[in-house]
Amino acid sequence: MNLQQFEVFELFRNGKKDPLPWKVYILICPLDRKVKYVGCTNKPKSRLNYHMVLGGVKHRKRENWIRKLLNEGKEAKLEMVAAFKHQCQAKIFERDLIQAYLVTGIELYNIQSRKLQDV
Repeated sequence: MNLQQFEVFELFRNGKKDPLPWKVYILICPLDRKVKYVGCTNKPKSRLNYHMVLGGVKHRKRENWIRKLLNEGKEAKLEMVAAFKHQCQAKIFERDLIQAYLVTGIELYNIQSRKLQDV
């Protein structure tokens, strides 16, 4: 992943907030503390809520994981990874980060992770 290609880019460190609108985030399971999902949004709190009410495209593994968390009274932890000025930059970083996790053998619940594994 070549970070130099991005015109405006900031990694999150120590919970620092960033004024750049497009965020790349990870969802971490509170049960095993592993990354389960990589995403991109300009509204992080709304996006976490959307995940926790099982919104969006149906994905059985992700739904089962969220249901298990809800049944135990828990929710995924959303952690910011990077911020970008433009959505297209964030999407490229999101895709590359998904690929990086897959290469290390981490199973993600992203739909695009299945497509990347086939490449």
